[in-house]
Amino acid sequence: MGKKIRTVSDPALIKDHPSGAQVELQFSVVHDQFGMILYPAYRSLWYECATAADKAYIKLCSLEKGLLELPLKPSNLRVMPRGELLTKIIDCGTVLITDTYLALTHIVFGLGVTMFEGTAKAELFKAARLNEQCLMVCKELGMEKTPWSVGYNAFFGGEGIETIRHNLTHPKMGYSNGYENPVGWLIGGKFHKSKDALEFVAAISQRWQGQSARYSKSATLTIAQRGMRSEHQTKKPPQKLQT
Repeated sequence: MGKKIRTVSDPALIKDHPSGAQVELQFSVVHDQFGMILYPAYRSLWYECATAADKAYIKLCSLEKGLLELPLKPSNLRVMPRGELLTKIIDCGTVLITDTYLALTHIVFGLGVTMFEGTAKAELFKAARLNEQCLMVCKELGMEKTPWSVGYNAFFGGEGIETIRHNLTHPKMGYSNGYENPVGWLIGGKFHKSKDALEFVAAISQRWQGQSARYSKSATLTIAQRGMRSEHQTKKPPQKLQT
């Protein structure tokens, strides 16, 4: 459990805004040294996760070329030694796997809650597994199955993102010698599935942009405290050096 948030009202910080102004939901936390920090609501972070995963994929494609440079043994195989290349592949692969999975999870959860709130599908969506929730969202958005089936299978099919993410974050003894092992999945080139998976996430987002107005609702926010100031001790940012 985090520290209790302590704030006071400061009229000098109050700013007027027009009726109907857009607001962004933010959460708060208290850093032990840096004081109170506001950050975007968790469900809105799919784009940041997808961006991080895309960068990791590009870097992994570059690192993959290092596998070709490994000397070919008389036995017609290559041996991956411990060292910098393996470390970098595991490092980038961990980011790629987890953030690709999180990107889909966040966008599906966020859209599902928005689209099904107050409907008979709300409880069904809440109780469903991620793959079922994903299908519900795609159906609600009117997405045809054929164009996005490759991306869906990249997540939930054999050797897909969901399975390898589970194996990565819940390691177990006795991994088989193959793609079930996260390191084998990366070195064996199965990480290219993430490209299809990320394109699937982007397709969901694009379809939502064209239909979001259907689900927009007016709301009245009752603000209990305006001009909020943190009472927590904080450190000022360091001064930038003049160059």
